[in-house]
Amino acid sequence: MASTTPPDSTPAITLFPTCGQVANLVRAEALGLSDEQLDWVSDRWRWSAWSIRHQVSHMASLIYMWLLGRWGPQLFPEGTGLSGPDYEVLLSVEHGGHLDERVFRDMPDIEHALGTAVHLAVQVLRKETVASVRERTLVLELGPEWELLQQAHQAGIRPAEEPGNWEISLEATFRHLHFECIAHVYNIQRIKRAQGLIAVCDLPHEGYHLLPGWDRTEPDPPAAP
Repeated sequence: MASTTPPDSTPAITLFPTCGQVANLVRAEALGLSDEQLDWVSDRWRWSAWSIRHQVSHMASLIYMWLLGRWGPQLFPEGTGLSGPDYEVLLSVEHGGHLDERVFRDMPDIEHALGTAVHLAVQVLRKETVASVRERTLVLELGPEWELLQQAHQAGIRPAEEPGNWEISLEATFRHLHFECIAHVYNIQRIKRAQGLIAVCDLPHEGYHLLPGWDRTEPDPPAAP
């Protein structure tokens, strides 16, 4: 993310210059993995309860849920103009925060859905300005984890009048999505290390996974031969 604040009229993409790179990080980490490696899970660590496949599926679902579901009426009053699958499928909550596996089971399809979601985010940021992403706000009922998550945000998130509700700006929403995706790539890397695989990407030194109290446990090193 940008370290200095550009003028209010500047396209908002300048606040998140690396927004489009998350799909590339995922593609690099998943490249060449077998179905067995993509679906590996363990109950030993909280971060290994979801497989790599589910981590990526969740990332795509998360972006669609926020931008189409929560922000859709403000951002796309006349529709998104997106082509492809029925996007109502992408907003369904019945799949527990993942894409519908009946439609998105194969990794190339999941990666394509993530790439489309990231493209959607980039298009919004190019259309909005620095001022508009700070002026646009929603009031939402969010979970108790936001007591921790808000500590990673300099601005844009604050408790609303009603207990359990938060006011969040569009800028903070994009920061949240950015930090969430970094955290899930971090999980993917730990899952790979737990299987004796090598993580290949350097993650930006920012995000939720750096917060005090975040679970940063690592798998045990492999036993010596």
